[in-house]
Amino acid sequence: MMVNFSFIFVLILLFFSCNEDAIKYKEVSDCEKITNRVEDCMNLHRGALGHIKDCGSLELEIVETYESCEEVLDYFGISLLPVN
Repeated sequence: MMVNFSFIFVLILLFFSCNEDAIKYKEVSDCEKITNRVEDCMNLHRGALGHIKDCGSLELEIVETYESCEEVLDYFGISLLPVN
């Protein structure tokens, strides 16, 4: 009897935790993916560029072809100056 109760309890917990994950899931736009990549390249926390809502003519497909952060930042119009 106790085993059955434990099994049902675990199933209920799994059901609610899966539903929570579905609620938390958010579709990320291409512009957000681009800004996430720029934030990573600049060592900024995720969301630091959250105020950018429109990436204009920047395309995610092009950003994904770049292998270095320098290329990504150059495409975004950001140049990092060397620190002396």
